[in-house]
Amino acid sequence: MPEKIHRQSLNVALGAYDLYKDDSSRLQTLLNSQCSGNAWNLPIFCQKMMETIRYGYRWYKHVKYPHIALELVLDGKMKYHSNHDVQIAESGMLYIISPGSNVSFSTFEDIPMHHLVALIDGRNLGSIAATLRMDEDHLIKVEDPGHLEEMFRKLGKVMEDETSWHQNSVLTYELLLEISQQIPEADASNPGGADPPASAGNMRH
Repeated sequence: MPEKIHRQSLNVALGAYDLYKDDSSRLQTLLNSQCSGNAWNLPIFCQKMMETIRYGYRWYKHVKYPHIALELVLDGKMKYHSNHDVQIAESGMLYIISPGSNVSFSTFEDIPMHHLVALIDGRNLGSIAATLRMDEDHLIKVEDPGHLEEMFRKLGKVMEDETSWHQNSVLTYELLLEISQQIPEADASNPGGADPPASAGNMRH
């Protein structure tokens, strides 16, 4: 992994802090490679991996979000608003934002939030999301947060090599499969995931 430091990122105005040492030229190289034709021909791959700490209250909104976003909370809390529900993700929880989702989320004024985020894309994104029950938003309590964090970081390490798109695809599918096995069966029978398990910290208006 790159050396961890606390450095203000390009999103400092939004209260985001990048934990990885990087320079703008390498960042641009990675962004360019992520938009290459080789990646988009793959059935599934991780387009972007982020690790951030957010301070103070911030509010964000996704409208018809095009990717699968996997948001693993390592510390603190995040509040997600979807389908008239408010769900609180705490340490050791994962929020899955499905393709096409309209979801907003916010941080807490007095609770710093540290999380890992993977954005998943690919030629077969829609069919894979449906097969793995990620075509709806879910909040799950992860069985082994440390193991899942290791999977995120292993994938992030592979993404440093701009030529390893096939390995990226394999590890991305393994990550999605691991997560899908932890989505409670009850969620599959509730359109929109309206009633997640009590351990997910669900609060209804």
